[in-house]
Amino acid sequence: MNRNDIKKYLRMLGHELQKKQVTAEILVADEVVLFLDVQRPERIIDIDAHLERSGKGSLAIERRKDFDVYFGGDGAATCEAAANIASREGLPDDWLRRAVGQFFFLQPPHEKWLEYPGVRVYLSPLDDMLAMKVATANSPRDIEDIRALATQLQISKAQDVFARIAKYIPAELLTPQMRLAVERCFE
Repeated sequence: MNRNDIKKYLRMLGHELQKKQVTAEILVADEVVLFLDVQRPERIIDIDAHLERSGKGSLAIERRKDFDVYFGGDGAATCEAAANIASREGLPDDWLRRAVGQFFFLQPPHEKWLEYPGVRVYLSPLDDMLAMKVATANSPRDIEDIRALATQLQISKAQDVFARIAKYIPAELLTPQMRLAVERCFE
């Protein structure tokens, strides 16, 4: 697939997602790709969440039921739209992951990022991507990606991952699911 084909299919992806009122946010770091679905609800409010000290001095997060923007970490809408395009255009099932990686890393990039209506692609520093992968991990593929990012960052222990992502996700905000995802990488 050449750069023009990749751009064409990304535009098609954006068009499909716009019909669902979803925008794909695609983060790329080395060969790791993260898909986020961003959708706007009908009613918009001012505050998404805030930190609050509980009686014992720990931080708690109160999340409002209606968010300005909803981030779907598994990228289900993006993956569904990519599957539709693969079926319609005769592309392999993993065309999107491969195309994004090829566009940015196998050929010298002329753009730092791409944006089309309904889809935005960003190059992400490894630390940022590691934090995002930890925060959204919910599949074996995510565990593999966390392990690959840790290797790239020369991290060999779960504690070092937590220290590395602390500037993005403070320890108080690490959920048991996030901790488990990281610990599974080093079993």
